Amino acid sequence: MIFINLAICCLSLTDVSDGKKIQGILGRNVSLLWSLNNIKKDAFLIYHGTTPFLRVWLAENDYFAHSRKDRVHVSFDDLLDDTATLIVHLLNVTYNDAGTYTVAQQSNSEEPINIINLQVIDQSKIPRVDIVQTDPSEPSLILQCCPFNHSSEKTIWRLNGSVIKDNNRYYPNDTFLSIRNLTTGDQYNLYMCEESKSGFESDLYRILISGPNVIMFPPNLTVVKEHEELNVSCLSDCFPVCTSTWIYFDPLIGQEKVLSTTNILNIKDMTRRYAGKYSCRVHNIISGTSLENFTNMDVVYGPDNIQLNVTSNIIQLHDRDSITILCSADCFPPCQIYWSEGKTLFPDAELKLPNVTKDGNYTCHATNRDHDNAMISDAVNIVLTL
Repeated sequence: MIFINLAICCLSLTDVSDGKKIQGILGRNVSLLWSLNNIKKDAFLIYHGTTPFLRVWLAENDYFAHSRKDRVHVSFDDLLDDTATLIVHLLNVTYNDAGTYTVAQQSNSEEPINIINLQVIDQSKIPRVDIVQTDPSEPSLILQCCPFNHSSEKTIWRLNGSVIKDNNRYYPNDTFLSIRNLTTGDQYNLYMCEESKSGFESDLYRILISGPNVIMFPPNLTVVKEHEELNVSCLSDCFPVCTSTWIYFDPLIGQEKVLSTTNILNIKDMTRRYAGKYSCRVHNIISGTSLENFTNMDVVYGPDNIQLNVTSNIIQLHDRDSITILCSADCFPPCQIYWSEGKTLFPDAELKLPNVTKDGNYTCHATNRDHDNAMISDAVNIVLTL
């Protein structure tokens, strides 16, 4: 027994949708709607085929509903004066729920009115609307109806319930629908495709026009070894799709350079000259919204160009003289630099030799662990003179 308190004085029924077709999805819920007016005290029956399965009794301010099925709920909506909408909710629809539903006043049950035909189909057989092509530089897109039945039967496209015909904005071509001159107002439209033979209809499809609200760069893809290929994408939350532009500010010429007009930046031979800050600019041509985000491109290179801060690789010293030699190399990331003399290691880039008492051959080593442990070296000879 279902009881809901409503301010209803009286009730009668009127026909509004004879022969209306409702498509129910197996396992989902479906609602059957009947419009009522001239409301008065009465009871009425809802038939499934020729079998009454729901009875509603109307009281002064209440109604009672009793169903032969536990999966049936009843409610009223849009109450206005003496009119209302009766809604019968069928939960977890089965194939047995398919068929004709009619309403009749109990006092005149021989004349059922308001015919609704419920068709129950499996989800896998429902046509689906997808976007198959978009051009970010043009305010247009193409929708495709992906039917369960891939025969040659005709596809019908509907916009807000009305059949779409070819015009200057819409071009239906069987399973495809081209939409031109999109605006933000189009996101409130509801599209649907239907197989003309089976009558199966897709779910309502709404074109979402949004973004960009965020721009992201995939992690660990903005570091590349010198002379290797750089391939990095700029990801944004645009719909249907946005234009993307990759820009690099070149410090050598003091101005921006456009490197790509897609969301993918590809540089075949990346060099250290192009390491630095890059920006990705994203623009939604339909909404007019733009967004920019920055990332650093790091180039792993070196070691090369090793240098010692002495004028000659042969250094003459007097006994017990002191000397400091600095070793450097071009590397990214910074190299590990150390000195050696025979089996003796000096772990710093700066070689400090106080009170030299003997000759020696000192070698500077520069190693880049991030560049396949590449290494170069240079040496100095220290010779004591009288």
